[in-house]
Amino acid sequence: MKKPLIPALVVVAVAAIAGAGFLMKGQHSPLQWEMKPRAVLQEFTQAHDPKISIAPSGDILLLAAGQKPQGAPVQLFVSRDGGDTFGDGVPVSAADARVDSHGENSPILVNGTRGPVVLWDQTGEGDSQIMCAHSMDDGGSFAEPVKVNDSKNASAYAGDLVANGKVLFAAWLDSRDRAHNGTTSIYSARSQDGGATWQKNVRVTQNACPCCRPNLAVLPNGHVVAMWRNVFPGQIRDMSCAVSADGGQSWSEPRRVAEDNWHILGCPVSGPHLAVSGKRLFATWYSQGTGKDPGIRLSWSDDEGATWHKPVIASHTLQDAMQPYLYANAGGNLALVFRARDPRQKDSWNQLRTYLVTVKPDGHISQPSQLPAQNTVAYPNVAADTTGRFWVAWNGNHTVQLLRGRNEAF
Repeated sequence: MKKPLIPALVVVAVAAIAGAGFLMKGQHSPLQWEMKPRAVLQEFTQAHDPKISIAPSGDILLLAAGQKPQGAPVQLFVSRDGGDTFGDGVPVSAADARVDSHGENSPILVNGTRGPVVLWDQTGEGDSQIMCAHSMDDGGSFAEPVKVNDSKNASAYAGDLVANGKVLFAAWLDSRDRAHNGTTSIYSARSQDGGATWQKNVRVTQNACPCCRPNLAVLPNGHVVAMWRNVFPGQIRDMSCAVSADGGQSWSEPRRVAEDNWHILGCPVSGPHLAVSGKRLFATWYSQGTGKDPGIRLSWSDDEGATWHKPVIASHTLQDAMQPYLYANAGGNLALVFRARDPRQKDSWNQLRTYLVTVKPDGHISQPSQLPAQNTVAYPNVAADTTGRFWVAWNGNHTVQLLRGRNEAF
């Protein structure tokens, strides 16, 4: 399978900062940001594909992949001062691991009951594996990585990882079924001990787009939802979902999320993203549809994905909008980030920027707010707390950068 090149890197995070003149307002919203991003993790050579999260303690966790000889190629960095400074990197993968990380196929970070858990794609001699490592001391160290998939050369993309107490669920694109019609399978696995061991793999579907990673969410009742880009007859590549009501031991028949009817002879390398607010399941994804309304879609379901609200175009009139990432804070408010171009600037061929949209639990969304940046960006992700502070991460300019901001109305 041909995989995309590693994009240039930037990380952005958003947190409350005091001081007149230090914050700038975003376009069309009450969001306020630092004047420019700040380079971090500079000691981690060629750091890229950052993921940002907020630990239960309030610490800011920043995961990144990098290059040897800087120790392990996947490391976690912790900030205890809101992102002002980060400590030394904590090794996650083995030092000699051959980690495959490039945007859509990059390590995943979640908060477990005792500390962070990380999932990634690792290549060996003629095979490719899904690996997981967990921390039992709030990110101070990680246990020896373990393999999640139970077949050789099974993984294609690292997929996704979610936590429900001590129980973890992972899902990934898997080539073991050797599909011949331009699709691949999705398999899942469950860990009942925080990631130390993994149970037998279970197939979710066989008709997935081969380079669009799947996503997972856990509902309040413990049911697990998987979402992916499905290949329908006629090379229509629209979103589908399935539900597991028995802790990942079996999955429902696929349910079509929306009839975008996007006909494309190839994989767009852009998967969906899920988040839960109360009992409502939110989903976001990119589609060109029939060509009249390309952009980032946002929809929600109140019945575990059986039916979905008509999607809204969260990217509005922005062009080349791609790579959506959705996050729900503890209060149920959501933040959606993606990259796009403003058509009003330089005949729409300006550099790609990160945009953020806030989403209320009732589905009300804000106008996109452009985040300050100095270089083109790729693969943004976001975290937010209940006080209106945001942390957003993305790739750009061959370095990891940090930007902070707030929204008092959030």
